[in-house]
Amino acid sequence: MTTKLAALSTTRRRFLKGTGAALVASATGGLCLPALAQPQDITIISNLSNVEQRQILQRLATEFEAKSGGKIVINNMDHEAHKTAIRSYLVVGAPDICFWFSGNR
Repeated sequence: MTTKLAALSTTRRRFLKGTGAALVASATGGLCLPALAQPQDITIISNLSNVEQRQILQRLATEFEAKSGGKIVINNMDHEAHKTAIRSYLVVGAPDICFWFSGNR
């Protein structure tokens, strides 16, 4: 009995299909437990200097609070203070969400 080599070769498409199938099987196979949603506080630190950006973030936070029952605390600071404070934030009390920019520190 001979096996064709082409039938055994792994392609990117086959790998992705297999990985997707395994994820779906594990998600529906009883490995998932229902989430018990409990409102909790979420801390966001950012360095948004644009007024419109801060207003949009605040609006999103307000809408999320209304739907989830949790509280969102937004700590917005100027750019240089944010760069200085990021290390202590991450060591002492890491925020849930942190706005940052790539390529600096």
